Parts: sequence; C-alpha cells; structure tokens
Amino acid sequence: MTNKKRVLIIGPLSSFREALKDLVDQTSGYRFVAEAESGREGMALARELGPDLVIMDYSLPDMSGMEVMRELKRLNPPAKVLVLGAAKYNHVANALRAGAKGFAVKETISGSLTEAMDTLDKGNYFLDDTAYEEVLFSILTGSA
Repeated sequence: MTNKKRVLIIGPLSSFREALKDLVDQTSGYRFVAEAESGREGMALARELGPDLVIMDYSLPDMSGMEVMRELKRLNPPAKVLVLGAAKYNHVANALRAGAKGFAVKETISGSLTEAMDTLDKGNYFLDDTAYEEVLFSILTGSA
C-alpha cells in the first residue's frame, strides 16, 4: 500500500476549508490531516505534523500570507505550498517569490485541484489557467 501525501489546509473561511477537505480526501494519493483558520495556527500545525503539501489562502486574518509561507518553508522545507487567491499579477508573483510552488484562483480550484497537487508533488510549478493568463498578460503589456 502506498503512503498518501499529507495535506494541511490554512484559510479563514470554514466553508471553504470544508470543501477543500472533501476534495483532497476524494483525490487518490492524498489525505487531509489538519486545518487552520489563521497563519499562526497553521504554522504550529505545520511544525507539529510536517505535511507534504500545504494549501493556503493568500489572505489570512492574523498575518500576511507571504509571511506565513516564508515561515512554513523554514519550518518544513520539503513541503510544497499551493496558494489560493485572486488572479492578480502581484498576488501570483508575491506567492512564488515567497516560496510557493503553485497558485490557483479560489473560485475555480475545484476543477484543477488534483492537477495542482500532482504537479507540485512531482516538484513542478503550477499556475491554473486564469493565473497563467494574468501573468502572461502583465508581462506582455509591461504592467508586470
């Protein structure tokens, strides 16, 4: 039997965390292990559990998502981080600069979560179509 990759979810909305938990548990090769509402709580769980994958909201109530991501990478360097947020160039760029391996738009993640997790698990970067188009548009128009 193969070991499933352990997933930690960090985000302020309980309904969104619940939906993500269900999606993760329905995906072969992954299992939900914990959830956190805030960045501090998420960092404590990451320290304690050492998850393989962290799915986190770009906006957190108690601290900057980028601050949390930098600390997560320090606490658990092998963990892959997928950030969920609005498709804005600066959000995508900030997340990747802070150490995220992927970025997806919150409202459409259900259609690409499996692909995102599998891509990160292989050590590759992931941008969903909307984030990719925003980054490409910003680069081509010089607004990046």
